[in-house]
Amino acid sequence: MNNICIIDNALSIKECDFLIENLKNNIQGSSGNPHNYNYCDISYDGNNVLQNLTKLIIGEYTKLYPEINLTYNKWELQNFKFKEFIPGNYYNKFHSEQAFNEPRILSILVYLSNHKCGTEFYNGKVIQSVKGRALIFPAFWTHTHKGQPCPENKYRYILSAYVNLIDDK
Repeated sequence: MNNICIIDNALSIKECDFLIENLKNNIQGSSGNPHNYNYCDISYDGNNVLQNLTKLIIGEYTKLYPEINLTYNKWELQNFKFKEFIPGNYYNKFHSEQAFNEPRILSILVYLSNHKCGTEFYNGKVIQSVKGRALIFPAFWTHTHKGQPCPENKYRYILSAYVNLIDDK
């Protein structure tokens, strides 16, 4: 598949553990969320870990795929969301991240915990869930994906974010 970027060690093990410990108490619950996870939104304000992660992700992706800078509109990485999947839960339906109300162009996943499973794309390609690994890919139907069940039945933690087109007027 084209336009996928994998960055191992985007976060250190220590940073992953720090985020899990400091964010899991902020989880709002699923509140009717059909996607099988609990979550909380994360603010960048004063969060050097997320600011550095954003610079790394955008820098590596634009180095690998410089044509992303040729979009008509400007774009930016939106705030991260911290997600917790309780044992047995995973995002089990194939989907893309295209949305009518948000002009998403890239999807970002950062695995905060290790598991013997990962993100499965419709074509069968699987990206393993490795603590600290960032996965960046187009948000379109061309990169339809789903989660895989954790065979060890453990809690799973990830960060997710989107790169959206912005109105630069």
